Amino acid sequence: MRENTIFTADAAEKARPVLKKNLRNVNGGIDPELPQAGITLAGYHIERGARSFTQHAHYTSREAIGGVYEACHVSVSPAAA
Repeated sequence: MRENTIFTADAAEKARPVLKKNLRNVNGGIDPELPQAGITLAGYHIERGARSFTQHAHYTSREAIGGVYEACHVSVSPAAA
């Protein structure tokens, strides 16, 4: 797998904490850093090979939200079946 040249791993590492911090603060309005962090992380995954919105959403949600994704996925899956 090739290395990213535009959206580097360093840029993605800097964007992840910004997303985590701001996505957990639901009453504080929108931080101006949030859209840029989201664009950086999305670009990182697209450059790494995510070619559909589903792939992008899968990778980004797991990184930005972390364990919340797995908890929601587990609790919703049995109810949907």
